[in-house]
Amino acid sequence: MKLAKKILTITTIVATCIVSLLLIFLLFDVQLFGDSLLNVLITFACLSVGGFFAINSLNMIPKNKVLGYVSLGLIAGSVVLIIFGCWLDLAEGVMLDITLSLGLLSILFNIIVSSGLSLGKSKLVWQIIVYVVVGLTDLLATLGIFGAIDLGKIIAWFMTLIILSIVGVVILKVFAKKGVSDAVENDKNYVKITKEEYAMLVDKASKYDKLMANSNNNTEK
Repeated sequence: MKLAKKILTITTIVATCIVSLLLIFLLFDVQLFGDSLLNVLITFACLSVGGFFAINSLNMIPKNKVLGYVSLGLIAGSVVLIIFGCWLDLAEGVMLDITLSLGLLSILFNIIVSSGLSLGKSKLVWQIIVYVVVGLTDLLATLGIFGAIDLGKIIAWFMTLIILSIVGVVILKVFAKKGVSDAVENDKNYVKITKEEYAMLVDKASKYDKLMANSNNNTEK
């Protein structure tokens, strides 16, 4: 698990840096990769965003293996479909609709499950409100992708939902982080010490064990 997180973290950081550099180059009219530039950008953008949510999925596994692995599978499937569809010219028509819909579903699932596992029943009312807004945003986006509705006619409302979704998710993450911090601070079984203090305690414990062992040996003799 630690190795997987390390690999995903490095991949996400590298992909994010590459996307940023490519976009900066575009601003200064520096053309790289020729006609393949869009495909390269999409590929590294997928690795960046997918890596972020994949790490989030791995963090869920200790709390709930089934939901964690399902989320990880959805994220991985979405990334693979988008990248292959992009390079093999499969991203069109129904295939494109399915790919985009799966991507939205995987992100929605990841957000809801990770927040729910982190917060539990805490801030339940706020969680429900945010989940409804995010779910409605995802539903409208999916209907727009399949052409069931014209998002252009409700673009103001749709953008409002997107903004509210982002704000709501950020606040949920803040609540989750604060909850973990408060739990540690209020837990009387834990005390905060520096690495140097911890090393000294380990050294003293080791010396104490050796003294006790020698004492027992002398007693037996």
